Amino acid sequence: PNPPAGPNEPTSPTETGSTTAAGETKPAAATKVTVSRQRPSSIEKYERQTRDFRRTEGMTITAVASSKSVASSLRAKSRHSLSLKKSSGGITETVEADFFTPSSCFTHEGGVGGKGKENQDAHFIAQPSDELLVAGVFDGHGKRYGQVAAQTAASTVKAFLCEQHAALQESPTETLQQAFAAAHAAIRSVMLRRQPTMLLVGGGAERKAVDATPESPSRAGVHAAGGFLLDLYKEDGSDDAPSDLDAVHWDAADGGTTATVVVVIKGKRLIVAAVGDSSAALVGRDQDGQPKHQLLVGEHSPTSLAEFERISQWRREFRPRQAMPRFVYDCPDGEMIDVFGEKNGKAVLDKNAEKEADKHDCMVKTSRGDLVTCVVIPEESVVLPSPRGECEKKEAATTPELSAAEVVLVDEQLIAMTRSLGDFYAHHHGVSAEPEIEMFNLNRLAESGWRAPHLLLATDGIWDMWTYDEVAERLVPAAGERPSSSLSADFLHFCESTRAKSCEYFNEAADNLTGVFLSLDGQK
Repeated sequence: PNPPAGPNEPTSPTETGSTTAAGETKPAAATKVTVSRQRPSSIEKYERQTRDFRRTEGMTITAVASSKSVASSLRAKSRHSLSLKKSSGGITETVEADFFTPSSCFTHEGGVGGKGKENQDAHFIAQPSDELLVAGVFDGHGKRYGQVAAQTAASTVKAFLCEQHAALQESPTETLQQAFAAAHAAIRSVMLRRQPTMLLVGGGAERKAVDATPESPSRAGVHAAGGFLLDLYKEDGSDDAPSDLDAVHWDAADGGTTATVVVVIKGKRLIVAAVGDSSAALVGRDQDGQPKHQLLVGEHSPTSLAEFERISQWRREFRPRQAMPRFVYDCPDGEMIDVFGEKNGKAVLDKNAEKEADKHDCMVKTSRGDLVTCVVIPEESVVLPSPRGECEKKEAATTPELSAAEVVLVDEQLIAMTRSLGDFYAHHHGVSAEPEIEMFNLNRLAESGWRAPHLLLATDGIWDMWTYDEVAERLVPAAGERPSSSLSADFLHFCESTRAKSCEYFNEAADNLTGVFLSLDGQK
């Protein structure tokens, strides 16, 4: 189980709701939305920095719809009815189910599109039985293995949940935990198959010792199981795959993904499981017709006090000799300012640190005013496994000869989240693949003040460009407004607007964007 949020933990902009005796989270009643952290100049600073970025690039991009976008729409009625039809915006899917959950999906590599840019996002939506709908979004990171991590996680989780649909309905928490663990392991296997010269470190006796800990075997194992991977990198520091003629060195393989998965059971229960910062949120209107939202699972970000305390406790229990990862504001001048301080022997969010980061012109990464932060995974000297040890003997022509006592220094890594799939070296230092899971009773939405509730799960390429209320305003019609022809058309228009806005700010450096949008009140 995850530790509760500390007294100084940043909260979502709306009330978090209450928990019923059955363990379900009741959505909060309609409240006036306030931003949990506002700096008067944050949005102005965001706009200024993006304008500066465009000037630096020396480009003007005309935002146009791209044939590289893929949109799909799903509607309920008969599990066996499936039709595909082409459209200029991509592919439109219509699926029928026994409960009524109109849905739409979108993904795009970002920027104008069609220029060979890699889309490291992945998503799925499926109906494994007449009573279940499952969907997920995944945001990969890492130049070499980000895309394969996201795609592997998406396919593994989808296949696992579809195969285990009976267990998913009966025991959703345990089944989702198993699905995430399977995806984490599958990413390691795929990376080893893709790059057979990799070395596996710490996957044998070390794992057994950790798993034997009686206090929390599963929590220990989710970090340590399987060890981490070393890959060959060019001495010039580039991420390009080395050739036989390049000077190389060993370093930790870099690549992983977020994962946010939702399960709708009989149209009445909603379960959300997530690692990373691909948020899932309810968006809709309150009884007065005003935009309303609620984050369903908090982001596992470097500003989360609960996550800082979780990793600190894990290190004390299982890696007491390792250096503690640093949670920092990452400033463009190279300064790294610790997010947390200490008061009366306890970790607290350091309010002065944010002010100090502003002085160093720390970039604002979202329209909500969030600063760029990261977790610094410390460097570590490791003994390479012998050729006859944990890893199989490699081809001498492609792999440096190893002695049983050869030691290499693994460089520090930066990661923007505290939970993920993949990222095996970061997991060696406390980052976790254990999903945070929340349950909700959809029958209680109306009594909690929700009108026209919808669910959006999306990568940060979408969330970073808007405030949460702007998302609700754009996606959910207000009282008295005439809705457009379909949920799919509304969502496609919103996503293209998001892509255009991101392209205007960042040109071809704009992030990938992917989302799955579900109506929870039966509206078309």
